[in-house]
Amino acid sequence: MKPRVRKALGWAVGLGIAVAAVGTLRRFPWEETGGALLDTDFLLLTVALLVNLNSLIAKGWAWQLLLRPVAPIGWWGAQRATLTGTALTYLSTGVVGEAARARSIVRYDGTPWQTAVTSIIVLRLVEGIGFAIFVVLVALAIDLPPALRVVQIVAAATIVAGWVALRFRGWGRWTARLPSRLRHWAELLGGMVTPRQLPAPVALAVANWVIQWATYALTFRATHIDVPAAGSMAAVLAANVAGLVAVTPGNVGVFQASIVVGLLPFGVPLQRGILAGLVLQAIQVLPVLGLAVAMMGLRGLRQLRRQENAMAASDGAPNAPPGATGDVPDLQRDER
Repeated sequence: MKPRVRKALGWAVGLGIAVAAVGTLRRFPWEETGGALLDTDFLLLTVALLVNLNSLIAKGWAWQLLLRPVAPIGWWGAQRATLTGTALTYLSTGVVGEAARARSIVRYDGTPWQTAVTSIIVLRLVEGIGFAIFVVLVALAIDLPPALRVVQIVAAATIVAGWVALRFRGWGRWTARLPSRLRHWAELLGGMVTPRQLPAPVALAVANWVIQWATYALTFRATHIDVPAAGSMAAVLAANVAGLVAVTPGNVGVFQASIVVGLLPFGVPLQRGILAGLVLQAIQVLPVLGLAVAMMGLRGLRQLRRQENAMAASDGAPNAPPGATGDVPDLQRDER
């Protein structure tokens, strides 16, 4: 899709959301919601905030372990890049945050650009496998509603398919027939995805989902929303499905709507669902932005956002073909 068309679609979607938001805001019960917000258990909410930060740590650690066989980076380097990328994800749309993560380890750790981008793709796959395992394990512990039982079946099938693909020994013959550029990319992928390499990153991905689930459950309790564990699970699922494509910065508005959709089957009123979505997004976004500003400064964060937005608008390196070289724009020059 051309950048101009993509930008026009983004504006059209944003305008539609804005119109819908104005209509909702006019009819929204502000007085009742404000009273519910003042009644929030802020001590429990602080616990939820601290728990949620561990999700970021688990994600960065899993990424570092995936990179270790092909381009070792330090634990702190992976955490710094994850924090920066997540902060820009909250401030932008599209793949800007992922591009910033890749550029961070290219700049500070000397990781080749192709390796950095491939590692993020693999991390996404690992997070998907971790989610499948998480769903299956949760289903063993709690009674899921019928709609989520379908998700459980799909998750179980995904785990089996992933295990079969991992144990298949014919990949070497297939990759040997590929053109040199694609073969290099396949070799990078094979270095990260091995039976010996994957268990630790997958375990951290499962931990990441458990932490998210705990964050949602604690936030709902702090805002006096009484839902069973299955309700928190439904909200996690709805929010992550809605977050697959970010149409607004941080998916503001879409995130709140997804929480409402996830909680409605459990009898949670509309205004309570929106309140939970607002509070959840606040404890997820504000600490990350605060840490990113403390690390880079507000000016540095804005500059990095401009650079990544420019790259995304010009179909830059994150969308480069597998055979792309490790060339990266001169960040030192950009900073001056």
